[in-house]
Formats: sequence, structure tokens, C-alpha cells
Amino acid sequence: MKISFVVPTKNEGTTPGIIRNIYRIFGRGVEVIVVDKSDSEYRAPLYKTGAKIVVQKHGVYEHALVEGLRLAHGDILACIDPDGTYSVRDLKRIVDYLSNHKEYAYVGGDRMDCSGAAMPPLIKFGNRWFGFLASVLTGQWMRDTFSGSFAMRRAAYNTIKKMDAYVAGPTIFQMALARKGYRIQMIPITYRPRPHGTKPKTTSFKPLFGFRLTWNMILGRLRTLQ
Repeated sequence: MKISFVVPTKNEGTTPGIIRNIYRIFGRGVEVIVVDKSDSEYRAPLYKTGAKIVVQKHGVYEHALVEGLRLAHGDILACIDPDGTYSVRDLKRIVDYLSNHKEYAYVGGDRMDCSGAAMPPLIKFGNRWFGFLASVLTGQWMRDTFSGSFAMRRAAYNTIKKMDAYVAGPTIFQMALARKGYRIQMIPITYRPRPHGTKPKTTSFKPLFGFRLTWNMILGRLRTLQ
């Protein structure tokens, strides 16, 4: 099966190394699509990697994921946040798990057992809350819905590819697929402290931001019921 990788990035110097690791671990036969919202000085090295570079002109992280997935051609669609916290070897485990377990349409990485250095307690609390909320809204157990390392089947994605992006991380795909009756699975992965000098794409967890994400997830669920 052909595999496509979507790599959403913004001013992250770790991105070229992630792309090289994808080719090294998966081989040159895979498709890599980088949706980039960087400054020109950060973007220049990306063109030397052999990946397809798409310049993101507007929107946020979720829009980058949606845009990249719509351009992908693979039978399996995988994504990784190239900020240096995720391992491509773990993504290989995710893709292999999806390939070997036909009952699942989406497999995500579960970071919840990571160290406090990688995910501070308040951020972990927020992620646990969003996982609980997604589980309630979908009826499926989802422990880490905001993980930036995941893969899904093309056939399942085709049933939701016209969806609009909204700020709720990769949860937007999980909730849409669950509504269609597809099964979601999470498997443990490593999650490392963010390299010095890189910044998260999303706002650090704050009460108002948390309320916004909660509301977006509820509205997203309502949209799928229409």
C-alpha cells in the first residue's frame, strides 16, 4: 500500500531532519507533503529534502492538516508534527498497527505516560480532559486525542474529506470518523521535551483556550449529526 505523510510546520528547524527520517525508515517510495507556514529563511531548506512543499497562506494547524490530506494520494494517510517531540520510529509503529489491524480506521499515538518535562501537569490535565470529552461525545475510548502523530485509512478518510477545519487538533478527524461508525485506536508512543528554540503551534493550555476547545469539540460533534 502507498503511504502519504502530511507534515504541518511553522518556523521549525527540526522539519528537514524529520523528513529525512521518514524517507530513511519508510523508503523513498512514500509521498511526503509539507504544509508550511514558515518565514522564507526557514522554508528554504525544505526544498532540498525531496518532499512536496505547499505554502500555507492562511489558517492554523488544523487547516494545514486538512489541506495536506486533501492533496495526498496514499492508501494510508499519516501525519506527524515535526517539532522534535515525536519519533518517526513511533509513527512507523502506528502505521504498522493500522496495516495489521483492519478493524481500525484511525490509529493515534498516546503520549499520556510521558514525563513532566515533556508535558507539564497542567497541559497533561487539559489533554486528559479533551480525551475524556471526545470519548463521551463519540462513545469510543480516546485517551489522547490531540496527539500530533497518527494515521488513517484512505477509504475512511474519503467519507469525511469535505469536512471544514476547526480548532480542535486531530480530534476533528477522530470525531468525524467515529460518527461514521469507524473504530479509533490509540497506542503508546514516546513524547520528548520540545527542543530548545521551538515553540508549540497551538496556544499553551489556559482556561479560556480550554473552554474554546471544549466548545469547538461540542459544536464539531453537532455538525456531524446534521
